[in-house]
Parts: sequence; structure tokens; C-alpha cells
Amino acid sequence: MTRSLTQIIHDMVLDGGVPAKVIAAEIGKPYTTMLREINPHDSGAKVGIDLLLPLMRSSKSNEPLKFLAHQMGYALVPLKRSEAMQMDPMAMSLKLLQEFGELSKRLQGILSQQSLSEEDFAVVEHAGCNAVMATVDLLECLRGMCGIESPLTNKEAA
Repeated sequence: MTRSLTQIIHDMVLDGGVPAKVIAAEIGKPYTTMLREINPHDSGAKVGIDLLLPLMRSSKSNEPLKFLAHQMGYALVPLKRSEAMQMDPMAMSLKLLQEFGELSKRLQGILSQQSLSEEDFAVVEHAGCNAVMATVDLLECLRGMCGIESPLTNKEAA
């Protein structure tokens, strides 16, 4: 059964690490109103799209964003500037090669079986995301070396 975005938001708020009352206070909603809006079984009230980002920030979860990306055929890859700026470009290049090597190794092992389970896909997806992250980190490091402002420091994006 495919979960809905409302169900994912509901689970994020009620089953996450941040108490729902804290989330309600942080987004400026009465607790009971927020609970009604995120309830997937209550058709009378639904959470507004403009509350999605504040809910994700307050709950410290990106699950709705991952769901939306997946539904549209995309993979969500976070940009991690702080880690990228702590490494030198040569070490980051080596990490990039290691991550793509791991992806290649995982792909070779799985594709040699001539079948692909969901678990196999998850392994390949994880290795692929790590390889993409290593690429993004290296680009952020090089961007900093050139003095090019990172889109991650853009206050409008935050």
C-alpha cells in the first residue's frame, strides 16, 4: 500500500524525535488544530502547503521531501557544505573515487545475478547517493577555493 503525503507528514510529526506540542508551538499553530490538519483520516481539515517546510524544519525530518522527490522520479541528495570545507580537495578526490568504486562493485555484484530485488536496489541506491554526495562535496570545496558563493549560504534558500 502506497502511503500518502498526509500520512507521511502525520508520521513525521507524531513519531519523530521532536514532541508534537513543541512542533505546534514552533510553527505557531494550536496543538489540536495541527493534529486535526495532519490527520490523514480527517477530510475536513488538511495541512496547508505553506506549513510543509516549517513542519519539516521543526520536526528535523525530510521524509515528505524524499517522498515527493521519489514520486516525481528523483533522488534527494543533501548538500553538506560544512563537511566539504573541512577536507582538502585531494582527499575529497580520493573519496570520490572510492565512492564510485563502491557503487561499481555493488552494481557488478547485483547485476551479475540477472535479477534485482528491492533490497538490492536499496543497496545500489545508497552507494549511488554516496557517490553523488562525494561529487557535491568536492564541488562545494572547489567553489570555496575559487571564492564563488555557495547556494547553500544563500539566506533565501535557508
